[in-house]
Amino acid sequence: MRLAVAAPAQVARGLPWPLTRISRAMPTVVFHKGGQTYTGVVQDNTNLVVRAGIRQFPFPHLRYECGMGKCAKCACRVLAGGEHLPPVNWKEKKQLGDRIDDGYRLVCQLWIGNDVELAQDAEG
Repeated sequence: MRLAVAAPAQVARGLPWPLTRISRAMPTVVFHKGGQTYTGVVQDNTNLVVRAGIRQFPFPHLRYECGMGKCAKCACRVLAGGEHLPPVNWKEKKQLGDRIDDGYRLVCQLWIGNDVELAQDAEG
């Protein structure tokens, strides 16, 4: 006995079926502030300041202001996952100075694509 399966329109036009999209795992962000730990999953290539601005995790825990690397209110220490972050840029060098050597980054300048653990001082 032979079974026939109706081909979708894509196959009829010579396109591969099923069409699949290779997707990366969604990054997990662990955020420490004021003795508390907050954990959330974000979309790949996410900026945490943008998310906080539209009231998504890490809102309301992440302190930020300008979102452009001018104020350093969003400075956080990277505890894990720093090897997957882009190199420190000129805005971070200007705003953070020697704090970069202690693992600090400006979260507004980072697009998260892998798991990361951050800590933000209670006061900035």
